[in-house]
Amino acid sequence: IISAQDTITQIENCYDYTSSLSLNRNLKMFTVYLVPTGASECEVFPLAVSFNLTLKQPVFKRSLTTTIGNFDYQNTTMVEFDASDPDLYNLGMTLENFNNEVFAMLHIFSYSEISYLELMTFKDIKSDLSNCFSALSVKILKEDIEIYITPSKMCQLQIVSADMNAFSHIDETFINLDKQTFTFDETQLSDFITAYQSEANSQFTFHDVDKVGLLRQLTEVKGTFQLCSIQGTLEIELIYDIPTVNIETTPMFFIFNFVEYSNSSLNVIFSQNPVVAATYIPTITFNRFLLRFYGTSAAGSTFNVQKILTYTPDLAYWSIPCTSTQCIKFVNESYSGQSQIGFDMVFYQDELFVDIQKTTLSLSTSCFSKVSVSNYPDKLCINYQKNQNLTDTCSIFFNQPFIALLHVVSTEYQVFQYANQGLEQNEVSKCFQINTSVTLNSNALVGFNLISPTTGQETITMTTKFLVGDLNQQKTGAIAVGAVIGVFCLVVTIFDMVLTVKTLKKLKKQQKAPKLVR
Repeated sequence: IISAQDTITQIENCYDYTSSLSLNRNLKMFTVYLVPTGASECEVFPLAVSFNLTLKQPVFKRSLTTTIGNFDYQNTTMVEFDASDPDLYNLGMTLENFNNEVFAMLHIFSYSEISYLELMTFKDIKSDLSNCFSALSVKILKEDIEIYITPSKMCQLQIVSADMNAFSHIDETFINLDKQTFTFDETQLSDFITAYQSEANSQFTFHDVDKVGLLRQLTEVKGTFQLCSIQGTLEIELIYDIPTVNIETTPMFFIFNFVEYSNSSLNVIFSQNPVVAATYIPTITFNRFLLRFYGTSAAGSTFNVQKILTYTPDLAYWSIPCTSTQCIKFVNESYSGQSQIGFDMVFYQDELFVDIQKTTLSLSTSCFSKVSVSNYPDKLCINYQKNQNLTDTCSIFFNQPFIALLHVVSTEYQVFQYANQGLEQNEVSKCFQINTSVTLNSNALVGFNLISPTTGQETITMTTKFLVGDLNQQKTGAIAVGAVIGVFCLVVTIFDMVLTVKTLKKLKKQQKAPKLVR
């Protein structure tokens, strides 16, 4: 204990008796919580102030000491003392030997002032093992899984090896993914503990083709990280959720996709990257193929459906009937809040899973209804009715110029660009002159893409309903039925649009006429 000298002024009653002491055993840290009395004579302490904490138990050799360089009497209300140094302890003693303290003395001193405080309130912060990790994530690769671990400092006392503490240590570690379990071997367990003690991130890989194959064909995978802790004669299981589990697929396999609801159908529009698909497909052997749609609304409603069909590289469209109570509820709840929607292509060889391609979808609302296309020798006309529930999002495309991209997917892939177009409020049709003839077969798809040059806001309307335009206005024949109307918003630049047109022109040379799945 520091004694006051003739040259040091002793100041009393600087802090209230409600000041307290706590110990966080995980962090090996004592903390004093100061409650200033507001006495004016205590304002004389300078910026540099030292603190000595003396505990009565015979665990420590000496007092715990710390110095604060920016002390402020009224505002410095917490002082921490590091108790991790082994030299602080008497022979054979550790922090584990420290029992609940009922009395401690705190001295506050500078070169010319000193004060003291008796601490009568002590709180032992029990082991909180719920926050041992700052982040946990898993990647499910084609034949392996990888776990990424970011430690917190909260459990360094508990996440130790048997060599470090035979009485209390981690004995086993597991990753549980769906119904599959991956166990850390001795080397991995040792490396995990070493990294945790060093506060270093760690990564571990597990190879198991059969287990990984079962996981990869699921729509989603939930996981936990499990520690088996030995506490004396007890065995305790510590289980932590893994928030992020990703099934890795081929990058950039899908380049354009969304889903919209109209005409009692969920209409999925998707586009495979022709370059990536042409490289990827020859690397796998399969004779069965399915499309899979699944979603969860913000309120928790789910809707899942799949369809078996023949794979072709130009698959781009899937209309899913949505008349069931479950589907309608999912759509309504998705419009009122954030939803999570996924879309998969799954490949099998007979009953054996081969591979999967996954993407996420955004659910778009409709600006137009009853959309059709009238096909004339020199123009295409988009016939439409405005949605009666037209929102501000859609209003931007009326009574002001926009850029239009007309996509025609039929016997070939064609795109036509038009600048400074506009829709009138009472207009029911918009015609676009074309320089080349367009043949619309029963599997054709026409995209009507409007982009605001000022905001970058965009709408896309897709339709498979075509009419044969009669220049003499004598007759109109319907050659296909069904409409898909989609609108979504995103920020694009004029540069993006030019790139899109260039890409589509290249596709024109590479692709045959797509056969659309319905």
